[in-house]
Amino acid sequence: MINTSDLSVKLIEEVREEYGSPVYVFDEGAFKENYHNLQETFQSYYPKYRIAYSYKTNYTPYICKKVLEYGGLAEVVSDFEYYVAKTVGYKDRDIVYNGPYKQESWKELIENDGILNVDNIQEAKRLFEYIKSNPDKEFGVGIRINIDAGQGYISRFGIEPYSEDFKYIIKEIQETGNLYLKGIHCHIGQSRGIERWQARVTEMLTLADALFMDDPPEYIDLGSGMFGDMEPVFRAQFNGGVPSYEEYARVVAKEVADHYKDETDDKKPWLYTEPGATLISRYIWLISTVISYKEVRGRKIAGLDCSFFNAGETVRYKRLPFHAFNQSQKYKEADFAGYTCLEDDILTTDYEGFFDIGDPVVIGNTGGYSLVFKPPFIQPDIPMVALREDDTLHLIKKGQTFQGILSDYYI
Repeated sequence: MINTSDLSVKLIEEVREEYGSPVYVFDEGAFKENYHNLQETFQSYYPKYRIAYSYKTNYTPYICKKVLEYGGLAEVVSDFEYYVAKTVGYKDRDIVYNGPYKQESWKELIENDGILNVDNIQEAKRLFEYIKSNPDKEFGVGIRINIDAGQGYISRFGIEPYSEDFKYIIKEIQETGNLYLKGIHCHIGQSRGIERWQARVTEMLTLADALFMDDPPEYIDLGSGMFGDMEPVFRAQFNGGVPSYEEYARVVAKEVADHYKDETDDKKPWLYTEPGATLISRYIWLISTVISYKEVRGRKIAGLDCSFFNAGETVRYKRLPFHAFNQSQKYKEADFAGYTCLEDDILTTDYEGFFDIGDPVVIGNTGGYSLVFKPPFIQPDIPMVALREDDTLHLIKKGQTFQGILSDYYI
């Protein structure tokens, strides 16, 4: 895996010359390697494991289609993301629909044997009404479980086991002749440590035994929240340590394998996880350009032609890999700020290297929760190019235009 500071200056200049600045670069080969590393590590302990890629993290269609080619599922949380999945070629049976606000596409999904995980009682009641109005077809559904894995907060997602809502949903499923419980799902944010994953899988297996007494569920979906591969400069900021895929697999996939060791292969449930940032964050770089420099009461400030919206939410609480590619050594040490009129639009502080106006700056780990969060604020969104496995460049997302932004407004 290439580190940000090791990128080829020739490549950077080729990208800027052809596609302008700022621009994202998607490292297709490294992404593929990371994807298969995660998949094969889990499958070495439990062969019936599949990745369900989180579209909300980065729904670039080119990337989503790569996941489809690799055999992964699509994990969506809106009708828009469902539309993206269908557009790139997914069948409903390979789409997982989660989230607290499902619009209308869930009906098409369950009509075609897709994976729907109910989040709340109102959603469940709409589902039951729809199922009962279609008595000639059998449907399967899953439940999103709100569990306590020691995360230190009460999640707002899912249904608490054995609560009145939970009992009502289970009872309705059991009493509706053309509906059955297909599987169970959970997701716990801010819980990437091994001990949280251990608690997660243990509780979900216990619940699976209670709900599926005759046969195992079709699937157990444990959501997302694993650390992914990181550059050393970024990894060092996580004081609690960054577990490897092997460490996660030994805790999660092995426990599932041990739990169902006496079941035949066709009876064993599918194990899903829903990585987003785990898969994509490291494999998109943001190439920007230094546009200004000034000193204010001793503070050195360099301006960039990108903003913290382009870099993604992680830049607000961690120092992303950051490198200015310079030869003139004109300026040294500065805070690097974005183009917005917000005081907190800071890409990095106390940068110690040399730089000059017009120099390229590359920011790493910008693949997750970046372009999907970018509003049309101050400047349009930016293009993305794929660095293919044969080292050629290919445009996979055009930059937003002024006309495109205003197209939904009446003048």
